[in-house]
Amino acid sequence: MTDVLGITVPIYLAILAGYLAVRSGSLKAADNHALGRFAINFALPALVFMAIALQRLADTLNWAYIGSYFVGSAGIGLAVLAVMRWMGHRGETAAACYALGAVSSNSAFVGYPVLLLAVPKVAGTALALNTVVENLMVMPLFLFLAESGLGSGVAGHSALRAIGRVMTRPLVVGLFAGLFVAVWRLQMPIFISRTMEMFAQASGVLTLFFVGGTLAESRMAHLLGGVASLVVTKLVLHPVGVWLAIALIGTMLFGGLDADLKTAAVLMAAMPVMAMYSVLVQRYHAEDSAAATLLLTTLGSFATLNVLLWILLRPGS
Repeated sequence: MTDVLGITVPIYLAILAGYLAVRSGSLKAADNHALGRFAINFALPALVFMAIALQRLADTLNWAYIGSYFVGSAGIGLAVLAVMRWMGHRGETAAACYALGAVSSNSAFVGYPVLLLAVPKVAGTALALNTVVENLMVMPLFLFLAESGLGSGVAGHSALRAIGRVMTRPLVVGLFAGLFVAVWRLQMPIFISRTMEMFAQASGVLTLFFVGGTLAESRMAHLLGGVASLVVTKLVLHPVGVWLAIALIGTMLFGGLDADLKTAAVLMAAMPVMAMYSVLVQRYHAEDSAAATLLLTTLGSFATLNVLLWILLRPGS
């Protein structure tokens, strides 16, 4: 258990540092947002680029990982959407937003730093693979369903615009740039690779600090009870769904994953909801509950991640 705490405690201490910095006023909220923009627009794209560009394409496009993670995530998300609709608690658009939160992991800001300590050899690869699945597969699916539920004649066009915005995000651009280098086996000049490495190395603690600062701005206590089931689904059912998909679909159709990538996939699914979730659902007037979900899943994941890491990393597991 000490080894597990050695992984999680530094992660949450970095988050706490960001929280206290903003809460105490030593760092303004606007400054914290600037740190977040630097991370998402420069440091993390550089990390994804280097994770892909420096590997063989066959290792980067690991179809067992991509297929298993997508099937597990989409399966849980669609089940959540169906239950919400069947119970009559939400309309189609609101249910799709709820489902998106249930399967959208904070892979970049929290997931990568955790993997860097738990399974460092595959941390960059797992982040790159999750960037593919989340940005090009899972997110477009539920955004399209949310748009379809609006009943507007331009819903399809709106969904395409949303997907277009996803495709032009710096993280996705870094992904495609890395794929281009890997496909053509280009040799980067040393000054380019070292510059990219410097930006990439800044991503770990910076992203965690930003999450803490973001939580310090949350004023959503009145909404916390309404997202309790979503928190449980995200932190418990999502990793279970991905684990089942790896055990069944991944093994049968793609030949399976090595132990480190299995661990990485399940851990990525167990992360809190992505930081940009509230931005994604703002169009559907769900940003307040999204912010509450971010707060609760980040706090709750300290307990669930410790348990999961103990299960996954114990000898003989």
